[in-house]
Amino acid sequence: MGIRNLVCAGLLIFTTMTLGAQQITGSIHGSILDPTGAVVESATVTAKQVETGLSRSANTDRNGNYVLVELPVGHYQLQVAAKGFSKYVQQGITLDVNQVATVMVRLQVGSETQLVDVKADATLLAIGRAAARCGALNPGTA
Repeated sequence: MGIRNLVCAGLLIFTTMTLGAQQITGSIHGSILDPTGAVVESATVTAKQVETGLSRSANTDRNGNYVLVELPVGHYQLQVAAKGFSKYVQQGITLDVNQVATVMVRLQVGSETQLVDVKADATLLAIGRAAARCGALNPGTA
């Protein structure tokens, strides 16, 4: 009886640890480009969860790439702001468990107080775990 209880306890601990290690989040990444297709460095990209108001932000790197990780599953609004460009807002991004959404953004030249609001559902360009772990994106393929 003692061995059986020990094995059951071990299996219970292992199962609990395995369930705790599962990802229950998704991520959004992509590139920010100007109207000519050139990358936009240091743009602020913010994902706001519609249900809770939770926001996560990141700045684009020198290649115009951004990554927002460990976003709880749900519906998101993506905002992009950069000096010399109109503010960009995209609605309709939905993240499921372990989903990676690639959202490429092409900013319009204008005042930062101007707004480009995309209300149509977002088209996910890439979905999968591997996309989140890839290196620099190639913005020339947008």
